[in-house]
Amino acid sequence: MPGPLRAVLIALGALAIIALGLYGPATLLGPLPRVSVQAVDPGAQAAGSVSVELPEAGASAVVVVDPDSPETAAESVTLAEAGLEEAVPFAGVAKLVLALTVLEAQPLAAGEPGPDVPITPADYEAYLDYRDAGARTVPTSPGDTWTMRDMLRAVLLGSSNNHADGLARWAFGSVDGYTIAGNAWLAEHGLADSVVVDATGLSDENMGTAADAARLGAYVAVEPALVDILATADERTFGERTIPDVSAHLESDGVRGLSRSFTNQAGLCFVFLTTFGQGDDVRMLSGAFLRMPDYETLDPAVTTAIEELRVVDEEVTVIAEGDTYAILTAPWGDRAEGVAASDRTQPAWNDASGEPEVVVEPFSTGSPGDQVGSVTVPTADGDVTTALELDAAITDPGPIWRLTHPSLMLDAFFAG
Repeated sequence: MPGPLRAVLIALGALAIIALGLYGPATLLGPLPRVSVQAVDPGAQAAGSVSVELPEAGASAVVVVDPDSPETAAESVTLAEAGLEEAVPFAGVAKLVLALTVLEAQPLAAGEPGPDVPITPADYEAYLDYRDAGARTVPTSPGDTWTMRDMLRAVLLGSSNNHADGLARWAFGSVDGYTIAGNAWLAEHGLADSVVVDATGLSDENMGTAADAARLGAYVAVEPALVDILATADERTFGERTIPDVSAHLESDGVRGLSRSFTNQAGLCFVFLTTFGQGDDVRMLSGAFLRMPDYETLDPAVTTAIEELRVVDEEVTVIAEGDTYAILTAPWGDRAEGVAASDRTQPAWNDASGEPEVVVEPFSTGSPGDQVGSVTVPTADGDVTTALELDAAITDPGPIWRLTHPSLMLDAFFAG
């Protein structure tokens, strides 16, 4: 055999030995190709859209309060709206804007009296003027000193017009200074359809939508200082002054009134909170009924809405344990399903209408019950998620399959 040819054959043989030496370990000991994933949708489990009857008269709305996200109360889920959609005069609801704006400028811890607020001659004159006009007041005297907490109690519980003006002047220097701050607060907190022109709500130019008014209630529900005032309305601490609770209404029906007022243009306006459930499952709702013609319309409307909300508060299954959300197939033919590891429920009002999002971590083999990813279903009140687990085994295909599928095995080897 000529020398050059012999050298070539030796080189080729060496390369073949090296290739076989790499191929064997790569196929027999290397990683397997990953399973393929086909997402499937077993069908939404939740009930359909919520049906809550609200009156066609005036304007009304009910929203869900998220106690874990006070900064996004304006994004609260709206359960129902009815009547006028545009902004309307909302009377004493304006005092909720005042309380929230003051607390942002002058924070107050729950249960604390806060700084002293002197009653000025202008405050006393305002008391006399409002009293003589038949508007709501809480008595004051020249030279009195009230705590900030008592001022807020008088505004929130007593709907006191003289205290609203006094609190605005104390916190912002003037009522005009307050209205600038109040409207800025509304805009910054996503309530751009509302406007305030005074601290009391007596002007018919104080306006807002029912949805904004309900969301104001949601902001009150997550403000610790105001929550504490509402929870202790019948108690007096730190020598607190006696304040009538005129905002309370329909308490026997599970309602905590936040604002209840009337003007000729605004009609009856009522903002309230109510809760459903117990323990960790308590849910809070905020409702607003504006421009109601009379209590004969308002009261049945509120109680009917609450009764219907209790029905749609029942939990429904959004993700059912064992439902299949993914078909997992190995290149060698093994097949398993990715099934929901546990039930996930939500109140019926959340209506799970979004497409499930399936995430499966890359893998090649697994045993029944192994968690391989997750499924997430969007609802109106946030995402609902549970783990995905295998319902059957995906096993190693063995040496023969490995050796007879070089391209798949080498791809897996070099992919790591």
